[in-house]
Amino acid sequence: MLSILRQLSAAAKGRMFAPESFSGADLGYRIGKAIFKIGDGLKASRRRLKRWLRSPAIARRLSRFQRAIARRDWESARTQAREIASLAEAARDARLMEEMGLALLRLGDYGRSGRLRLESRRLLRGANPKEWRGEAIAGTLLVDFVESEAQGMGGTIQHGRFVAEAAKHATRCVALVQPRLVPLFSRSFAGVETRAATADNKTAAYTAADRIAGFEQLNAYVGTDAEAIARTFVPLRPDPKAVEEFSARYRVGKPLVGISWGSSAYAKDTPSLDDWAALLAALDVNFVSLQYGNVTGDLARLAAVSQKTVINDSSVDQLTNLDRFAAQIFSLDAVVTISNTGAHLAGALGVPSIVIIDDNFRRAWPVGTDHTPYYPQVVLVAKDDRGWTAVMGEVRARLGRIFAQNHPG
Repeated sequence: MLSILRQLSAAAKGRMFAPESFSGADLGYRIGKAIFKIGDGLKASRRRLKRWLRSPAIARRLSRFQRAIARRDWESARTQAREIASLAEAARDARLMEEMGLALLRLGDYGRSGRLRLESRRLLRGANPKEWRGEAIAGTLLVDFVESEAQGMGGTIQHGRFVAEAAKHATRCVALVQPRLVPLFSRSFAGVETRAATADNKTAAYTAADRIAGFEQLNAYVGTDAEAIARTFVPLRPDPKAVEEFSARYRVGKPLVGISWGSSAYAKDTPSLDDWAALLAALDVNFVSLQYGNVTGDLARLAAVSQKTVINDSSVDQLTNLDRFAAQIFSLDAVVTISNTGAHLAGALGVPSIVIIDDNFRRAWPVGTDHTPYYPQVVLVAKDDRGWTAVMGEVRARLGRIFAQNHPG
C-alpha cells in the first residue's frame, strides 16, 4: 500500500517514482501513469495559454510546429523549429531557446541545437569567466557531467565520448561523473582524470580548473554535426574479467539477447508484457533480463505467456553497480530495449541493439530515421502510430538481420 501511495503521489506531482520501486505489473503504477497523463495534458494547455498571452506570433508558430510533429512531417517541423528559434533569440527567451534546441536535436540539426542550448545556458546562468569556448589551453580543462541533480545517467553516457575529444585541447583534463560511472569512464578514457562528483571533489576541481565545460559546451564545440558526433565515438570498455564471468555463466549454445521492457517514467509509452511475450515466443534464443526494479511479477507473466524463461541474474544491480551491469550487457549478442539508461549503455558499449521508441516528441532519440550518430550499433524502431504488435514484428525482423550480419552461416 505504501508503494502505491508513493507512485500516486509522484504521478500527481508530474514526476516518476524511485526506479528501484518499479513494477510494471503493479496496479499503483498503472493508475499513476493514467494520473500523470491527465496532469501532463493540463500542464501543456497552461503552457500554450501563457505563450498566447506573451506573444501571439510565437504561439502561432508553435501551433504550426506541433501540427507538423503530429503529422510526422519532420522537414516542416525542422523549418518551423529553426524559425521559432530565431524569434526566441531575438526576444532573448532562454526557455524557448532551450526548448527549440532540444527539438532540433531530435530533428537532426545537431549544430543549431548545440549553439541554441549553449546561448540559453548563458542567458539563464550568466557568464562564467572560466567557461571553455573550444580553444586550446595550456592548463586544466574541467568537464562537469553532473552540474545539477536533474542531469540523468543516460545523458552522461551519451555525451561521455566527447570528453576524449575535448581533452585534446588541454594539457590536462578532469571529468566529474556520477560515482557509479567512475570505474567505466576511468577504464575507457585513459587520457582523462575521472573523479566522482562529490561535493569535496567538485570544490577542488572547480578551484584548480583553468577552463570549465558542461554538456552545452561539449555539444557546441565537439558535437558540431552528425558527422562529428559519429567520428568521435569511443566505445566504453567494460571489466574484461566480469565479461568472461557472464559469458561462462550464460552461454549454452544459443544467441543471448538482453531485454528491458519497463520504465518508472510515466511519460513513456511502452509495449505491454504480452507484446514482449509474443516476441520471446517467436525467437529461438536465450533471453537475459536487463530490467531494473521489482520484476518478479513481470517475469512470471512473460514465462506463462511465452513458455520461455528469462535469465534474471541477482548478482547484477544496475542501480548500485553500473560497471557490473556494463559487463553483463557486453557479454550478450544483442539487446532489445525501450529508451532507458540500459539503451544508452548498450549503445555506448557498441553492442548491437534495437531501441523501441514511442511517439512522444520528448525523447533524446532522433525522429524520422532508424539510426543515431551517437551509437553506430543501435537501430531505432519507432512506433509511428502503429499498434505494438506491428512494432514488435519489425523488432523481430530487425533482430534476425542483426544475427545474420554478425553470425553468418
